[in-house]
Amino acid sequence: MNIRRRRSWLGLACILLVIAGLLAVLEWHRRQDAASAGEQTLYGSGISRSANDLQQRYSDPQEFARLCAAVQEHYDALVGRSLQLQHMRKSRTIEFDRRKQPIAIVETRESIHFEGRKECPTNVESRQVLGPPLASPPGPQGGLNMKEPFSSETPEGQYLYRLGGIEEVAGQLVLRVRFETVKPMEGSFKGSVWVDPATAEPIRIHGSAVKLLVPLDRLEMLIDYGPAENGYNQMRRAIVDVTGGFAFIFKHYRIEAQMSDYRPRGP
Repeated sequence: MNIRRRRSWLGLACILLVIAGLLAVLEWHRRQDAASAGEQTLYGSGISRSANDLQQRYSDPQEFARLCAAVQEHYDALVGRSLQLQHMRKSRTIEFDRRKQPIAIVETRESIHFEGRKECPTNVESRQVLGPPLASPPGPQGGLNMKEPFSSETPEGQYLYRLGGIEEVAGQLVLRVRFETVKPMEGSFKGSVWVDPATAEPIRIHGSAVKLLVPLDRLEMLIDYGPAENGYNQMRRAIVDVTGGFAFIFKHYRIEAQMSDYRPRGP
């Protein structure tokens, strides 16, 4: 009886090892496919322009350092205002299949305010446009610890910045500043920020996460800033594109959001 039981356990262990090996092979192939598919799907670049005076001015290391310090000051002020205000967010969440065809779409309207730095959304309206209700987008347990460029909340020295040229975005001449992380860390990014040279206000940021936890393969964001109802620049449009999965499971989501009605928080 004992011999028969041992053989049963041995057979079960062999089956589990085969399954584990198969899952490992499938996951390796899935990650190879994800890597070969490339990192960037969102396009944020403007039209390249020639502006020798701006190029020459900000090619000077001291002038460029002053610009980066001013951008951080404006970015921190923008975030600080957002935490004190409330606004409306209209979003469209799309799930794609492996051929990048939409299989589910949901549209929502939410009222957003913050408690400390925690976002507190209140659903106003939700509408299923296509397919079954969406599952939660893939993500690490507890969320992603964001280390944003040009933020005083990010450890000093985390990013390197360099002038990427002069471009035209939405009819405006702006400086493109490229950033990359010194040491890849969870929640850090590489990409570009487009800056108004007259005010040092960020008007667009595009970045791809450089280090992610399983089950995420890629997280990319594109954010536009502009004048809001409170008389200051705020986030007006955001797109987040994320893919992930495990073994034979694949998930691809895109969230497109528009922000409006920035105002003091009501009682």
